[in-house]
Amino acid sequence: MTLVALLTAVTGVLLAPLAFLAVFSGYCMRSPWLTGILTMGLLGDYNLCSVVHNDIVPEVLAALGALHVILSSESLYRKYRGASVTLGILLEIYRMAAYIVGALAIALAITYTFIL
Repeated sequence: MTLVALLTAVTGVLLAPLAFLAVFSGYCMRSPWLTGILTMGLLGDYNLCSVVHNDIVPEVLAALGALHVILSSESLYRKYRGASVTLGILLEIYRMAAYIVGALAIALAITYTFIL
């Protein structure tokens, strides 16, 4: 349980700056004149914002977000499965759905990154 909780926290902490980067690079793409203002000059120009937003962030964000959901569902299941029968069933359904959809998202992100 401790390893699952630690990994959930780590993936959650890693998601925050990636989401920040996705949002601000997206705004820079929408309004190129905002590039320098929003990123405080860190991303430079429109082309760099475009590369970050379209080529780097989506796959990493998808894979890390899917892993975070899987770990969170596992953590919730382990913590609350014995609370009641109904909650146990609902948590099992959520856990199975998280594993299936998460595995699909991770597979797509890896496929798109390395094969396409």
